Amino acid sequence: MRFNNYYQAADAWGKSEPLFAFDRPKGPGENIEGSINPVSRIGTTVTEGQGVGGTFRETLMSAIRLGVRRVELALQMGESQPKVGAESYGKEVRDDIRELAKVNKVKIHSIHTPTAIGNVSGMTREGFSEQQRESELNEIKKAIDFAADVTGGGASIVVHTGEFPRNISDVNQYEKDTFGNKGLGFEGFPGESKEKIHFLVDDRTGQLIKTIKEDQKVITPEWLTKEIDGKLVYVDENNKPVDSLSKRVPKVNAHGKLSVKELSWDDVRKETEAYNRLLKENERIRPEQFVQYSMIDAQQRTAEGYANHYENQMDGERNRAKQEKLMKKQQEEINKDKDLAKEIFIMRNDPNYKLSEESERKLKEIEKIELSREELRRIDNDVTKVNSELILGQRMQARELEMMKKHIKPADEFALNKSVTSLAELGIEAFKEGKARKLDEPLFIAPENIFPEMGYGSHPQELIDLVKKSRNRMVEMMTHKEIEGKKNPYFDPSISKEKAERIAKDHIKATFDTQHLGMWYRYFDRKDKPFSSEQERLEEFNKWYLQWVEKMQNEGIIGNVHMLDGFGRGHTHIPLGEGRHPVKTAIHKLLELGYEGNISSEGHEQGGVRQIVKSWSELGSPIYGSYGIEMGPGGMGRARSFSDVHNSYFDKMQSPYFVFGEYAPSKDWSFWSETPLE
Repeated sequence: MRFNNYYQAADAWGKSEPLFAFDRPKGPGENIEGSINPVSRIGTTVTEGQGVGGTFRETLMSAIRLGVRRVELALQMGESQPKVGAESYGKEVRDDIRELAKVNKVKIHSIHTPTAIGNVSGMTREGFSEQQRESELNEIKKAIDFAADVTGGGASIVVHTGEFPRNISDVNQYEKDTFGNKGLGFEGFPGESKEKIHFLVDDRTGQLIKTIKEDQKVITPEWLTKEIDGKLVYVDENNKPVDSLSKRVPKVNAHGKLSVKELSWDDVRKETEAYNRLLKENERIRPEQFVQYSMIDAQQRTAEGYANHYENQMDGERNRAKQEKLMKKQQEEINKDKDLAKEIFIMRNDPNYKLSEESERKLKEIEKIELSREELRRIDNDVTKVNSELILGQRMQARELEMMKKHIKPADEFALNKSVTSLAELGIEAFKEGKARKLDEPLFIAPENIFPEMGYGSHPQELIDLVKKSRNRMVEMMTHKEIEGKKNPYFDPSISKEKAERIAKDHIKATFDTQHLGMWYRYFDRKDKPFSSEQERLEEFNKWYLQWVEKMQNEGIIGNVHMLDGFGRGHTHIPLGEGRHPVKTAIHKLLELGYEGNISSEGHEQGGVRQIVKSWSELGSPIYGSYGIEMGPGGMGRARSFSDVHNSYFDKMQSPYFVFGEYAPSKDWSFWSETPLE
């Protein structure tokens, strides 16, 4: 882009790559340290819609006029407004976008899926839905198809991550495991680490079934236990350890009744360890599951107890009914003989009365009478009919509770499995699209670290795990005929494990958002010794920030970068250098470590021009004269810098040398000689 006799460093003015700071000697007063070479690799993000200038044809052209060489297109949700969304662009328009970029030597290096897609786990307010997961994947597949048409390959398809809820303080374990930062920590609010919330889900339906807080007391049955080598174990009446859960013995209190007790979360952990020692390794549970298991066990025992009670009661009722029927039948026989009936009546009212020998003989004969089979069957049916529904209901409840225990899973385990599977499926989709279109470079799925409070995937370690586990799942899906006993539709016998690993690495990478990482500052603290000032806290946080940038790059997961600044307490989109985090240092760190992926400026809150020009300025890009390097005092060459443009307005008597962007004169009218207007 030429301004009078000048052009800036992203322009291809007379050569394939622009002149750059490192290509020439340093002039007097010029600071080229820390420049990005070439600055043309820094792209910008543009979106679509009525409020931003129109469709991608219009917004892409605006970016091209700014002089950028790389662009990310951010899709909006289809049907949210007219003429937006991947499928609102037909074949001809897609061809136009691709050719527009090509003829202007611009690379569309990324497609951002709609921000309404907040996860790929299928999470909703009620739990996790396969229908929701399919809807999210379908929207992302639209973006993959769009990317294949307009980019020509080598582009990221960005997806936000917020896979499932978790506590802010949960990430402290990552810090301890990775850097040993025992003194540093994060909390969503004061005391959160003692009030952590755990979520449980029914893996049959995906519905959340329980929320458990660590600061709440848990009521459980009390069992006979003792400590052996500092570990809690269940014992029998003889104080010997039991070898199965069924052999646990409930404790009886002084009144002879079964005892219950309150457990703190530390007690729950100990009980869980004792519980797990009696299970196979693949059946072991976590403390939050133990809490729910204890509740279910109590409900199950209650249901079984009622069922047994009703069954025992039914036997007694059956015997009573038989006895009553038999006595009635015998009485009917007695009543047939009036003399016998009279004597028995007298005897029942006078204990001293003695039956005659004839009556005694007749009574003994009557007492030998028994109920017929038909009479017994009818009695059984009548008694069973009354009690069977009660018994059956209690047995069914006990069975359902037993089955429920097998399907209670921690929400994080359940959801992470869904997320990993989704990203693997999308990676395979990107691979197939690239292969079918014969793209020069692969398209890749790029999950992005989102806000800390939005859940799993926002912390750098979570992003690392998400990418690596998704790659492993993609390899598994491409090389195994069956998965979990079911036929695998993604199996390809022509792909070896080694080839699948290369494919997975090429098609699943992360998007690192520099501002989203800075948002962890809001929750950053030091436990052992409070910070003396906010400045000290910021300096310590920025060290933490750079540690994780280096860690992510060394883990080989980053394929796309959103470059923007912020202040750490909220979500912003301000340009590089306008915030307080070490974004510029982080970008240089990535490049020093060999990062070769995409970089897009997302600092659009101060306007599209400043979004990219401020980034070029911060990264050390100069402005050059088209007639060569200007000669300064002493004959030393000096190139125009951005400070000449920005700062010459304020402390100089003369007019500025040139203007550009939104301040440039209109091009609607000019002299035939094209002499520029001042």
